[in-house]
Amino acid sequence: MAVLSEHRTKITLDLDPPVQLEVNTQQLTMDLEWVPFIQATLSCALGDGAIADVDPLADDIWATLTVRKLLGRVDRLGDLTRKYRGKTLGDVTAEFAGGTLTDVTLAVYHDYAEPGHPMRSQDRDFRLMLRDQTVDRKAGTVALSLASGEARLFDDAWTAAEYTIPGATIRDCLEWVLARSGFTLTTVAGEAPVLPSFVLGDTRIWQPGQTAWEVLQQMARSRNYLMYCDEDGHFHANYSRGTPYTRTLRSAGASRSVVNAVEKRSRDDGWYTAVQVVFTRAGVTTRGFATTPGEPVKIYTRTYPAEWGAPSDPDALAENIRQQIVGRARSLELLAVSDYALTPGDGAVFISPRGSLAGKCSAVQWNWPADEMSVRMREVA
Repeated sequence: MAVLSEHRTKITLDLDPPVQLEVNTQQLTMDLEWVPFIQATLSCALGDGAIADVDPLADDIWATLTVRKLLGRVDRLGDLTRKYRGKTLGDVTAEFAGGTLTDVTLAVYHDYAEPGHPMRSQDRDFRLMLRDQTVDRKAGTVALSLASGEARLFDDAWTAAEYTIPGATIRDCLEWVLARSGFTLTTVAGEAPVLPSFVLGDTRIWQPGQTAWEVLQQMARSRNYLMYCDEDGHFHANYSRGTPYTRTLRSAGASRSVVNAVEKRSRDDGWYTAVQVVFTRAGVTTRGFATTPGEPVKIYTRTYPAEWGAPSDPDALAENIRQQIVGRARSLELLAVSDYALTPGDGAVFISPRGSLAGKCSAVQWNWPADEMSVRMREVA
């Protein structure tokens, strides 16, 4: 059975009243190696020009970007025979007079959006902050740049004297910082107590000039957490960015969607076999190490020069980073029909006539109206 997919996208600005724009082009990216985690650029029709008065400098402006994929079947030859039995070519021509090829396609297309059907449509919403707006009046377009919640924390810098963040646990402290920008902490891996310096009231916890994102990162790294904001605007502090899902992408067979695959191996791009982390506080340096047994040592060093207490287990932090970067030197770039269920952190299996490769989805970028996605897989084997 032949299957078609129809892709749609829309953006609604959370204003009073809400403003929905006509999207001309869209590029939406989720990337584990980026901060912010989610970034989007859109070109929209200027319309009546009211969007030109929306000022991202004057206020926090949030938007909901919705992507949708409708799945459907195409009539079988027998269906078409019955539909047009007894009609002349002139009758068929008259039916589509003034139409387009799309009209012809839709005439034999039946979407599977109805509830209960095994081939359900894909709908996905992204809550993003408007960061940049460019109006081109001659072209009649407005270009928008949006990003996930981490971007809002870039805007919140401490300007007063050094401040002790209130709270008895790491969750308390993370939530206090997030609340300043209107966020909450959805998940945290364990409820470990904070460092002794927190309990004793270390006055160098949030220093003048530090952004909320910087101080969050310092607190999270001290407990080996990874901080990020998801597509719903919720923040998480976890040991891993992995998900329990595995997605299969094929370049052969009836369900094929991949149109190109490029595999890369490089000692100069992302290849490390050891990690060193360096924390400095009050002139005292603490280091943590993690290595890959049996491999030549090429060290990836991450330095934290801020006056900050050493992590509870610097070696564990180094090992966590090593696990994140190991395998980056071998990557697989796929170009495929857009699948909006895919998320960085998912396991991924690529099946081609030459065999299969398994790895982890590191990034995905959806492009509309091309209806294509670029997928980067890491840890490929």
